[in-house]
This record gives sequence, C-alpha cells and structure tokens, in this order.
Amino acid sequence: MIGVYAIVHVPTNVGYVGSANDLRRRFKEHKTCLRGGRHHSKYLQNAWNKYGEQSFEFRTLACAESAVQARELEQAFLDCFYKQTMNCKPSAVGFPSGDAHHAKRDDFHMKTVMQRLTPEERQAKYGKTKGTKRGGLPYVAGSAKRLADPEFRTKLSEACKGKREVVQCPHCGLQGGGGNMRRYHFDKCGKKP
Repeated sequence: MIGVYAIVHVPTNVGYVGSANDLRRRFKEHKTCLRGGRHHSKYLQNAWNKYGEQSFEFRTLACAESAVQARELEQAFLDCFYKQTMNCKPSAVGFPSGDAHHAKRDDFHMKTVMQRLTPEERQAKYGKTKGTKRGGLPYVAGSAKRLADPEFRTKLSEACKGKREVVQCPHCGLQGGGGNMRRYHFDKCGKKP
C-alpha cells in the first residue's frame, strides 16, 4: 500500500513522518534500523534508545494513488508540522526511485557516479574515456590454439602432475583428485555396499 506514515512517540505525540511505496515493508525496515541503532534520523534513534520500543506506534496517516502523490502529501505534512517532528530535514527527500535503497535500484553499481555519466560527459570531465570493453572471442581463440598444440598440452600436463593427491575409491577403484573424490564420489559410489 502506497502512503504516508508516522512513527509516533505516544506520550509526547511527536513523531517521524515519511512516505513509502510499501508501508508494511517500510515499517519493517524502520524497526530493523532502530533496533540495530543505525537509523538515519538521530532524533528518532535517540528517543527510541531512551524510551524503548513499547512507547512508539507506527501509524498510517494517508493512502495515495502513486509514489509521487505520497511524496507530495509527506511534504505537505512536513510544511505544516516540521517543528513537531523528529525528521532531520524539512523536505520530503527520498531515493531517486521511490523509497527504495540505492542498492536495490536497477542501475545500481559500486561506481554509481561513474555509471551516471555518459561516455561523452566522462570524457569532458576526466579528459579521456575510462576503460575499454573487450570481447571474449580473442581469448577463446587463443586458448583453443594453445590447447591444439601437442607440445603445450604435454607441458601443461607435466606442470600439473604431482600438485594434487590422487586417491582411489575403495568401492569401484576409480582414481581422481583427493578433495573431489572424497567430497562427491565416495558417498555416492554406485558399488558402495
């Protein structure tokens, strides 16, 4: 349900106002942050720590048709009652894609600033285009060429010999690498009694 909500300290009737695309999920997120001591509103977090969870109530103030309408309603509440709220800012500022955390956005990447720039903007800002995309085909062709060479195959085979323990299955006599044989084959051997 899309709407505007409040987390109210019942004895003083002072609260935190917000809007969300999914009120139930947003309430859960607030409770998790408050219980963990990492809520973004330091006023709400301090009150929660001082008075305890039992003195707070989660209320739905208004329902909305869309996230934009919910944000407008939240802004109207803040315009009227900001001095009586525990909000840090007097504006209904949220994440760009509704109330979703930036890591849940479709375009999220660790280098979000770089990702938001087009190649032309990046070139104008930093002087040159960063990075080049390489196709995998040259690497596949190169490895196929190396493996087709019999000398390379024998050289690779010799380099790998003696590097791992070879064990034999006590049930069927199959030989293989120690870790994988013990982990996968021994318990599932078809000739196991």
